[in-house]
Amino acid sequence: MGCNSRLDTIQAAILRVKLKKIGEWNHERRKNAAFYNSNILNNIIEKPKDNIESKHVYHMYVVKSDYRDKLSYYLKEKGIATGVYYPIPLHLQKVYVDLGYKEGDLPNAEYVSKRTLAIPIYPELSLEEKQYIVDTINNFEV
Repeated sequence: MGCNSRLDTIQAAILRVKLKKIGEWNHERRKNAAFYNSNILNNIIEKPKDNIESKHVYHMYVVKSDYRDKLSYYLKEKGIATGVYYPIPLHLQKVYVDLGYKEGDLPNAEYVSKRTLAIPIYPELSLEEKQYIVDTINNFEV
């Protein structure tokens, strides 16, 4: 189910350098998310909601749509990478079969697993790339 993974010294050295930029990268992701939040206007796409009691780092920007698979294919055809991170909810994965869950036991997780899609949010996105992503999403129709 899990693992105990340790970094070797080379990975640790690289991460030590990269950690100095984590604040800057998180700031850029938040700016990218704010751009998406303001400019994605397609009403069949649900954007993530900010919680005023916390500060999201937007490691991923996950949208929700009843047309997730069509949207994913459409974006791929337009050269925009997407990711579906949990197409099978955790309670239905083989590794957890011993827990005894069956389809229908956790309907919210099952519902979301069929509708969520991550779009690019990395800190180095240019304004032109973000605008292209937004325009492409806004032009998506079913």
